[in-house]
Amino acid sequence: PFVVDYPSVGMFAMGRFGQYASVFGQYSLLFGASCTFLILLGQLMEDLVCEVPRRAWSGVFALFALVIVIAVPTLKKAKWVAIFAVVTMF
Repeated sequence: PFVVDYPSVGMFAMGRFGQYASVFGQYSLLFGASCTFLILLGQLMEDLVCEVPRRAWSGVFALFALVIVIAVPTLKKAKWVAIFAVVTMF
C-alpha cells in the first residue's frame, strides 16, 4: 500500500473509520491552533494599543487570514505570500 499522508495511514490501519478519524484530528488541530494564534495576536495588540479591544484585533487578523486563504487557492500561488512574510520579519 502507498501511504503518503495521515488519512492514508488511517485508512491503512483502521479502514474508512481511521481515515475519517485522522482527517477530523487534523482539521480540529488546525482549527484549534489557528484560534489560539488569533487570540494571542489580539491579546498582544491589546497590550500594545490600549484603545482597541482584544476581540476587535482578533477579528482584524482573522479577516486578514481569510482574505489570504481566498486570494491564494493553491500552494504554487502562495510562494509570493511566503516570500512577503519572510521579508517582513527582517
